[in-house]
Amino acid sequence: MIRDLKKAGQTRAASGLDDAIDDGGWNWTLGDRHYRIAPVSYVTALSSVSVLLQGKIQDLILKDIVSARDEATPPEFKELVDRYYEVLSKESGKK
Repeated sequence: MIRDLKKAGQTRAASGLDDAIDDGGWNWTLGDRHYRIAPVSYVTALSSVSVLLQGKIQDLILKDIVSARDEATPPEFKELVDRYYEVLSKESGKK
């Protein structure tokens, strides 16, 4: 995963995750049949990677929606598609 982040140019996220793994604050005791507890830095690093990926996925979806908008909509779906875009535009204006 760290290697993939670096390949994608996300060196900051990769470095944060790498540092968290090497942190040494891991508690490897066995409790409730599971090993636990990850250091806070690891959880924070994973959260930042998750936010980064969510943003990238959202960008890809939105670009796909914009490019698909130029395609002809089948007549039986035109009203639904128009309503969908109307809702999207109202929701994006709230942010």
